[in-house]
Amino acid sequence: MGSVLSFAMLAGAAAAEAKARRGAAGSARSVGAIQFSAQRGFYNAPIEVAITTRTPGAQVYYTTNGAAPAPNSGLPYERPLRIETTTVLRAAAFKDGVASADVDTHSYTFPKDVLKQTGVGFPKTWGTNQGAPVPADYEMDPDIVRHPVYGEVLVPALKSIPTLSVVMDLGDLFGTSRGIYTNPNQSGLEWERPASVELIYPDDRKTFHVNCGIRIQGGWNRRPEESPKHSFRLLFKKKYGPAKLKLPLFGNDGVSEFETIIL
Repeated sequence: MGSVLSFAMLAGAAAAEAKARRGAAGSARSVGAIQFSAQRGFYNAPIEVAITTRTPGAQVYYTTNGAAPAPNSGLPYERPLRIETTTVLRAAAFKDGVASADVDTHSYTFPKDVLKQTGVGFPKTWGTNQGAPVPADYEMDPDIVRHPVYGEVLVPALKSIPTLSVVMDLGDLFGTSRGIYTNPNQSGLEWERPASVELIYPDDRKTFHVNCGIRIQGGWNRRPEESPKHSFRLLFKKKYGPAKLKLPLFGNDGVSEFETIIL
């Protein structure tokens, strides 16, 4: 559920908060940040997730389709949500006359779902190649998934390294007219879209979430006839969240501040 793409990353440092969060209760001018009862990450059994805010009179709205929630586009939160399959849960609290808190995102991934994902409900093509549609490819190779040896190690392998979960509105990603993935040759600021990014570690290290911009990255590999799968570029700007991502992503000896990251 939701337009989530996950990428394995070799990031060895402990996660740090990407930005200073608003106070839990907010202020007279802003709604406080929301809290999720279950942490983002990998799960093997159903869970229930409660979403709360300490701001009196604020209403939480949520989505599971990748879009940012709002009173006119999200579902009002009324009771804990049962999560049984891979789900992208995005939520924010709203109150009349008060600035809303940033949208927070929690990706709950069930590894066995990843192995059998089919792309049902998603676009069947990714742009065109010389006028002909380029078939979309969402699934893992079934020959590997069903292999008597390799199939048994896929789930442990998925959970053995950090995962970067990129979440965005489905239309911004795959839409015919405005989707960056279905129009990979388009570039520039007008082809930048808002996104949510979560770094999920396989151990007890703290995860993090940040809102940022995203574009298709590259030159030659943008061309559908050369590569049906394209690279992304994350851009950290104040219009989305922090102006820089401050995180020792590549260990204590690497760069710890980023204005952009290429996936």
